[in-house]
Amino acid sequence: MRERGRNWRSGTLLRLVAIAAALAFLPAMLAAPAQTLQSAKSQRTLEGMVRDAARQPLAGAIVYLKNLNSLTVKTYVTSADGSFHFGQVGMDSDYEIYAEAEGRKTRTRRISAFNNKKRWTIDLAMKK
Repeated sequence: MRERGRNWRSGTLLRLVAIAAALAFLPAMLAAPAQTLQSAKSQRTLEGMVRDAARQPLAGAIVYLKNLNSLTVKTYVTSADGSFHFGQVGMDSDYEIYAEAEGRKTRTRRISAFNNKKRWTIDLAMKK
């Protein structure tokens, strides 16, 4: 009889520990979707075209996106139609964007953190 009581108590104790652990992690599990939603709200998209001096789409150009706060640089090689796309760009930093191809460079454009525009379309043209 005594053995049965011990097993019942240990089983109950295990259940209580499992419930306590689940309750301890509940705030973190509930906060994760909110953080994901918040980070999605604080991101923007940059897309556009790179053109040569004759205003024709330039395939294979390298587009540079530089975060001026962290100094990290993302790159994108333009597709056959000269287009590029950067997704998940933070809205809390300033950026510079420019392209290079065939030893030439476009004008550098700046994107300010103060501008809350979510979607940017930027055309970059090679200098003559």
